Amino acid sequence: MIQVKTKNMMKKGIVTAAIALLFSATAFAGGEGTKVERKVDVKEQAAGVYKLVYLADGKVNVKLNIMDQKGEVLHSERIINSKSFSKKYELGHLPAGEYTFEIIDDKGVTVEKVHHSVKASTEATIVKSGAKYEVVVRGEEMAPVFVRISQGSETLYEESIEMPKSFSKVYDLGKFAGRDITFEVVEGSSLIARQSF
Repeated sequence: MIQVKTKNMMKKGIVTAAIALLFSATAFAGGEGTKVERKVDVKEQAAGVYKLVYLADGKVNVKLNIMDQKGEVLHSERIINSKSFSKKYELGHLPAGEYTFEIIDDKGVTVEKVHHSVKASTEATIVKSGAKYEVVVRGEEMAPVFVRISQGSETLYEESIEMPKSFSKVYDLGKFAGRDITFEVVEGSSLIARQSF
């Protein structure tokens, strides 16, 4: 059997729903204005630096654990009698991977996961053997590498090398007599090696 409602019944239903909603909002607010429920957020601020923001009504005791992918606790601390706080945590020295921020308070456990990535550092060495010079560049996911060879203030040779991983290259400078040979190796916009012979 289908119940058909008249317009008056529908109006009464809408008014009743509005009153119920008003009472539930007042009960939640507790007559003290709008309450801020607990809020926890973890965001990367800079490479390897993560900021934890914790907001709550009233003073609480908070325990924080930072764990690696295996669940091993790397850092643990207690924040006592605090209403709200923000703290930064440095993970730059840790290997790339997923890390868990576990926040425990009187409301329960909140888990925030972050994926920490590490840009592998690139390094370069230049080795001289007679009139030959070997440039060895080690790294992964490298930006293009620029090699400049100069003698005094004169540029003898320069090139851009696009290799995604480590490489080496030998330069024969036998036709350039004398000293003051300088190698500069740049990845992207960063000078990674400068050596004079």
